[in-house]
Amino acid sequence: MLLSIASAAISLVIVFLVVSLLCTTAQEFVAGLFSMRAKTLEATLEKMLDDEERTGLVDQFYAHPLIKSLAPSGRLPSYIPKDQFAMAIHDMLTRNRALQVGNVLPVFRILMKEAGGDEAAFKKSVESWFDASMERAGGWYKRQTQRIILALGLVIAIGFNIYAMRIATTVASAPSAIQTNVMDEAKRLAAQTNAQANLDTLTRLQIPFGWTKDYRVAGDAGRWTSDWLIAWIVAVAGWSMTALAASLGSQFWFGILVRFVNIRSAGEKPEEAKVKAG
Repeated sequence: MLLSIASAAISLVIVFLVVSLLCTTAQEFVAGLFSMRAKTLEATLEKMLDDEERTGLVDQFYAHPLIKSLAPSGRLPSYIPKDQFAMAIHDMLTRNRALQVGNVLPVFRILMKEAGGDEAAFKKSVESWFDASMERAGGWYKRQTQRIILALGLVIAIGFNIYAMRIATTVASAPSAIQTNVMDEAKRLAAQTNAQANLDTLTRLQIPFGWTKDYRVAGDAGRWTSDWLIAWIVAVAGWSMTALAASLGSQFWFGILVRFVNIRSAGEKPEEAKVKAG
């Protein structure tokens, strides 16, 4: 009984780990394809330099040699080191390059006043300001990423017909050999430094997923019958649960997996000692 419950729970953790890894890979591809990091950075700089109307200040900043060198020709950088940001701003101030726009000059006046005219202290203040702004931008980007991962998780869950309730009930009622394989795979994965699992892992463990005849949502139930409707409601709920779980991230599920394995191992030690003593 305990093996059935533990294997069902751990099979779900492994499934959520696999789906979250797939989502992360897909999200990184989407982020690169649409230059999401660069666009988030650009939007942040527009706010920082009070140039959301693009009157020329942000464009001049990107054209500065220290910044222009951070990305291939024709593209915007996705990351700017804080020291290069501070040096570029200081150089633009020194050369008086259009920093009279909007409320930008008062911001730098305040920072210069706090620095007491010390250039090194001024650069440090600009770096701190930049760090604070990037921290907020990181929060925006993370929320945007989570929304994308949630959407990708739903696509993957539906595309591969991976829904949680069926997996848990199937593994819980599976032969003990399959349940033992799930526990052994959990130990193997937990022993890794970084989680490495894919759909082959689920196939090897005989975890039910896919759109084969055996795993059709409503089976042989007639369309629009009560059984058919209930089956689809359960499936949609299961896909949604899988997507929500995947949005928590692979590191979260890897940590849960490691804790599961450690707790179970700790529970087995007295029994192992007893066997050895016998």
